[in-house]
Amino acid sequence: MKLREAMPGANPSNLTLYPDPAKAASVATDPDEMLFLNPYTGQAPGAGSTRMRKFLRVMTDWHRWLALSGEQRSIGKAVTGAFNLL
Repeated sequence: MKLREAMPGANPSNLTLYPDPAKAASVATDPDEMLFLNPYTGQAPGAGSTRMRKFLRVMTDWHRWLALSGEQRSIGKAVTGAFNLL
């Protein structure tokens, strides 16, 4: 598999294919790492921006849980839910 050649030991968690034949397929290998593959040949032209993925993960955590973690996430989710209801 071309992914194993490009990233030995990678543990893919998500594959996104697009109907546009000019777009590369994207494979998420961990929360902050993305690899793009040619959907026809499997060649890996490059990886995505890890800085951007980290930034978007932080923004998602703030948006959903007020950046709380673990057991406190339910509190953050309740607070954001209440404000959405208002």
